[in-house]
Amino acid sequence: MLARAGITAAAPRVRVLELVAPRFQALVSGAQAQPPCYAMSGTTSRTSNQDSPILRSTLATMQLATGGRWFSTSSSDVPLHFDTHKVVKSLQENGFSVDQSEAILQVMKDAMADSLEAQSRILATKSEHVELKAELSERVFNSTLKFDIAQRHSRELLERDFNTLKQDIRMLEKIDFDKIRMEIAELEKKFLLQKQAEDETLNELRLSMEKVEKRMLQYAVGFAGTIMAEKSEVREFDLSFTREVAFASFEALPRMLPSTLALRGVVALLLRARLVVLSFVTVRLLEGRLSSREDG
Repeated sequence: MLARAGITAAAPRVRVLELVAPRFQALVSGAQAQPPCYAMSGTTSRTSNQDSPILRSTLATMQLATGGRWFSTSSSDVPLHFDTHKVVKSLQENGFSVDQSEAILQVMKDAMADSLEAQSRILATKSEHVELKAELSERVFNSTLKFDIAQRHSRELLERDFNTLKQDIRMLEKIDFDKIRMEIAELEKKFLLQKQAEDETLNELRLSMEKVEKRMLQYAVGFAGTIMAEKSEVREFDLSFTREVAFASFEALPRMLPSTLALRGVVALLLRARLVVLSFVTVRLLEGRLSSREDG
């Protein structure tokens, strides 16, 4: 009947109505027809409803069925979203009396009020949804802002550490470069000193070689002059000997010839020995000069 009237109640209230239905059947069998006392607006008279024995019996039955709970929600405070007059008419058309229809309507109104109150405690309103959405948006924004700030702070720390590391690396590279430059300068200095010492040694060797060459030239010139002098002496001796032999008498020639020839041979041997000694000295000087050049 309630479903045909287009009314949807909460599940607990449906069970209550199912429990109250036998009581309504008993009330229907003993009730008398009375004229309707409700307004066309769909609201009933509170005085007549409170004084009605059927309503008091219905409320007592509801109290017993719900475990002793008493619902104090006023039906006048709850806005109704259906036509109460139409509901009462439908109940009367289906065999209920006026008091029964009004009692059922009051029970429906109380059930709907309790259901709406329970829903208001459990469910959220649109304003609460908007407030929750704003709060969630604010929290998300704060979380995003905190994350961005933390990320930016981490980036700044990383950049600072990176710059510090770069500076340390540059300082180390500069120190290493300075050490390498100092070592290179020391090596260049040692190389220059060694080169200078080698140049001085070469100059000394050149001077010594020049001196040796001069001495050798002097010895060679003296040796050549000595040889020339010896040759001239030999020639002069030959000429004088030839003259003496020519002017000698033919008588003394046979007696003097052997001694003269012997003296001439001795002089020739001495001259040859002197030439050999000079040649040996010259060869030794040339060998010393060649060895000094090879060492240089």
